[in-house]
Amino acid sequence: MLSLLRTRTRLQRAIDDRPRLLMRDGKVLDEGLRAVGLTEIDLHSALRAANVHRYHDVDAIVLEKTGSLTVLHHAQPTAGVEDRLLTGVSGADRT
Repeated sequence: MLSLLRTRTRLQRAIDDRPRLLMRDGKVLDEGLRAVGLTEIDLHSALRAANVHRYHDVDAIVLEKTGSLTVLHHAQPTAGVEDRLLTGVSGADRT
């Protein structure tokens, strides 16, 4: 689906530039979604495909350079994604 959208200039730049963070620690990053022309509904599809039941289970969703969405989530409350897995992902800096 997203590969078809690569023909759009704005989305193509965002995808071809570097991976982009769209959700972190259960919170949707609206700025990231706007930058690539996606909606929260698009994220819902990826969450369902990854068998995620609740937003607070999501550590991160990354739009990869290939146009696919990667969902990193946990089943235990103490789990979390290591920061180094998000190295090089736009919007992943915790400053």
